[in-house]
Amino acid sequence: MDGLLSSDDLMRIRAVVESNTFTFSALVHLAGLDPAEDLRGLTLIGVDFRNSDLRGFDFSYCELLDGLIDDSTIIDSSTLFEKANVTWLKKKKVPLHARMVEISQAVKSDAKIRLIEELVREHGMSAHLDQFLLKLIRDTKSRAVFFCAARYLTGTQSAEKAVVAKRLAYFADLAGRNAGRTSARGQSTIASFIREASESSNEVIAGAVSQFLRDMSAKTKPASLHDFVALLESLDMR
Repeated sequence: MDGLLSSDDLMRIRAVVESNTFTFSALVHLAGLDPAEDLRGLTLIGVDFRNSDLRGFDFSYCELLDGLIDDSTIIDSSTLFEKANVTWLKKKKVPLHARMVEISQAVKSDAKIRLIEELVREHGMSAHLDQFLLKLIRDTKSRAVFFCAARYLTGTQSAEKAVVAKRLAYFADLAGRNAGRTSARGQSTIASFIREASESSNEVIAGAVSQFLRDMSAKTKPASLHDFVALLESLDMR
């Protein structure tokens, strides 16, 4: 990819990929696009425009089909649709409590993740939602659900890093046991998991990794995790 994209292009792509927002208008700005120029003539099918401020956006000549909007979508006379083919789908926002119940009752990890993303997209983050995600993190046995929920934490709750650190220990130990902690494969699996967590752009996860590694290093009787502690020390990640 060297030579095809500038360093600025790569920075903008990374900003979009690492962002916690699903809001179309916010992602356009993160990508460094000019909404008054760069969207003209595009094919945009099934795009979620909920929570988007589309004032000043020019969709002229676009194929803008089945765009998802609701009362949170802001469109006014400065939003241009000259010679655009436009169809909207209006979706009623699911109440916060009802969405939380859906998430709690979902059995499959991919379903939980989809519903968590819908919850954040529809309602935004709040102290109440932070508490719900913390409970989900405490209870989940799915690594994918853990990372999905943890990356939305805002750091406003004092217990967040401690809770995430404790679950990091659980998943790291589980990864080691499943792969055979004393084997090369087991050590590689644990190292991969810790690196995945440490590279997160979310401050709560990054802080929890540091706390987790300090806690592991401070254990006075790490017999059950002896080789795991040795691995952490060899990674020099403290």
